[in-house]
Amino acid sequence: GRDRGSMISGKTGDIGYALGVFNGQSDGENFNTAGVDPDLQGGGQVYFSSSNYGSRKTEGDYDQTEGVGFTAGVSSDVMQGTNDGDDFTLVEVAGDAALRSEGLSLQAEYLWASYDPDGGDNSNNTGYYAQAGYMVVPKEWEVAGRFSGVNPDSDGSPLGSNDQYQYALAINRFYNGPNLKLTLQATFDQTDGNGEEEDTLDQIYEAQVSGYF
Repeated sequence: GRDRGSMISGKTGDIGYALGVFNGQSDGENFNTAGVDPDLQGGGQVYFSSSNYGSRKTEGDYDQTEGVGFTAGVSSDVMQGTNDGDDFTLVEVAGDAALRSEGLSLQAEYLWASYDPDGGDNSNNTGYYAQAGYMVVPKEWEVAGRFSGVNPDSDGSPLGSNDQYQYALAINRFYNGPNLKLTLQATFDQTDGNGEEEDTLDQIYEAQVSGYF
């Protein structure tokens, strides 16, 4: 997603940071539109990344990291706006950690969000995932697995009241490094209803080609 605003970022040694202020997400704004009210969204991030970890923007350990590369970060943002005529305040706090070593990659993130509308109940929601991958054939083949979940607060949450979980297994074939990749993936989406008879489990099978230029 995109939003109008200003941001500064940089890195000093192993420590990186970013700070930004944006229009926010009131009704009728966000993306590349002008603001419709004076409410704004502000956020910041700070992270540590060892010199041998590589880029935080890519997943997996295609480059076969020597030793153990490690990164961890925390971020937060606060936003006020209007949704369906009601003013709201949204506060989010997140943390992440990851490591790479000799073709093995592990990473995880956790997010806590508090949504407080003037015309409804406050809700606290959590989301998280953990992921592991291994290059079984260096520079060519990777196997990976991922578990993620969203646990909304039942009191007025915009996400509803049902816990949702996702399990995924993937095989990646690299043809031009991370710039050209084929992914074969099986995903299982689980939603917990009000009792076992209302639980759902969807199965998704995908073949995807990703290219970056």
